[in-house]
Amino acid sequence: MVSENSSLDKKGRSVVLKWIPFIARPFLIVFNLIFVFFGIGLLMAGVISMTHLRSYVRTLGPDLSVVPVLFAALGCVVILVSVMGVLGGITMNSFVLACYSGLMLVLIFGELALGFVTMKEQQSVENETKIRVMKAMAFYNFQQASKITVDAIQKWLKCCGIVDYRDWITVLGKSEVPASCCVTPGNCQRMYNLTDSNKPPFGVRTNGCRTALNTWMRNNMGKVTFVVLLLCGLQILGVVLGVLLVCSTKMKWMSEEKDLK
Repeated sequence: MVSENSSLDKKGRSVVLKWIPFIARPFLIVFNLIFVFFGIGLLMAGVISMTHLRSYVRTLGPDLSVVPVLFAALGCVVILVSVMGVLGGITMNSFVLACYSGLMLVLIFGELALGFVTMKEQQSVENETKIRVMKAMAFYNFQQASKITVDAIQKWLKCCGIVDYRDWITVLGKSEVPASCCVTPGNCQRMYNLTDSNKPPFGVRTNGCRTALNTWMRNNMGKVTFVVLLLCGLQILGVVLGVLLVCSTKMKWMSEEKDLK
């Protein structure tokens, strides 16, 4: 009876040792290769923001200059952890796999904490962004960087002014709007009559950037939350695969040691 149980136990171990690496190993390698490219994307986004979009970031506030650095740093961490996962999957080294699983857990908790803080401080972020856009508008005629940034925001959000197009009277000192307020460039009435300012000029966007910015943030917050949760879910899968491979490696080592005895 004992020998029969021992035989069944040995058979069960052999099945586990065979199928866990067979299933988990390729999944772990492919999964982490995908995350390597994701990390490269984050790193490139950070570097591009630090170089090509430097004037935009500085105009909207010095605090935002940290964001590209964070993107680049997060990209480097993701690449490092993912490469470790690929190497662990290829070599089946239990130490590398254990380090990978631990670092991935730390990364998951960091992402969840960042997502929670962002959602909690959403209103503060919206208010701060509005203030910075207003400051950029105030320097529209005096700083080229402010002019470029405000024009880019108005084209991107398809808006004009903070509340509406009439905000530009105080900025430009005349009843005129920038070309970035036009629905179709070159086909709009940029100057209008002050006595009839309630009637929107032809071809000029009537919605303000404050409303457009609020709408954009609220529309995209759900998408950002979904992406963060999806990434965390995939990373948890990576941790599970890593732990399974560590366990199977240890079981194989113990089985071989037991067979030698």
